[in-house]
Amino acid sequence: MKRKFLVSILVIISLLAVFLLYRNTTLFDKNTDLSDLEFAGLSIHSDDKQVAHDYPDFYMTKKGKFKDFYYEDENYFVVASDKSTKKVVYIENNQLIKELNLKTNKNIGIGSTKEEVISEYGDKYKKMNSDKYGKVMLYTDKNKHINLAFSLNDKEKVSVVVVYDYKTYDYQW
Repeated sequence: MKRKFLVSILVIISLLAVFLLYRNTTLFDKNTDLSDLEFAGLSIHSDDKQVAHDYPDFYMTKKGKFKDFYYEDENYFVVASDKSTKKVVYIENNQLIKELNLKTNKNIGIGSTKEEVISEYGDKYKKMNSDKYGKVMLYTDKNKHINLAFSLNDKEKVSVVVVYDYKTYDYQW
């Protein structure tokens, strides 16, 4: 009886460990080549001087090991760089800003449809549900350590775009 109980507990713990590994790693994600990815003219791992050059009106703050650049409000369009390497590690846009062309180099941005995203980036994405953004399509480039995420609203249109280096920036969904 004790043996069956122990085996049952070990099986449950093993299943839980596999689930957590699956959920919190890119190990099982399908690979998408994002080496040429740009968003609003910026790319992950580019020099943060490019942000100041391309967006001279941005505000800048330093938080921990990151330097954040943002447009008007810290919540709408944010770019973060690693202070030690001075490389861009995170870009997020969750508000349509008419003055700025906030799209990927494949012309995907807020308002694009799910079909347009799949047409440009393919069907090798991970489906996620986020407390913060709801339905999310997550593309992963395992070679460059880049995640590209599109949050979809109820009409299956992009409402948020997030690009980040998952080895350097711990994005909280």
